[in-house]
Amino acid sequence: MKVYLDVVAGPYQGEHFKAYVTSGVKTTIGRAPDNDIAFPATPTVSNHHAYLTNQNGVLVLIDNG
Repeated sequence: MKVYLDVVAGPYQGEHFKAYVTSGVKTTIGRAPDNDIAFPATPTVSNHHAYLTNQNGVLVLIDNG
């Protein structure tokens, strides 16, 4: 499943990110450079903040807490 993330505020405002989320695979989001979608200049985002997953064709965003 191809997904697009459009940033609406913060240091990356106006940027667009594209990711492919496949069943059983986590697409990671966070400040650390090893994430699939990384926001290193955003101090309010944790190193491994959240991930996207495809659960039977439904896109789910999970916050790592």
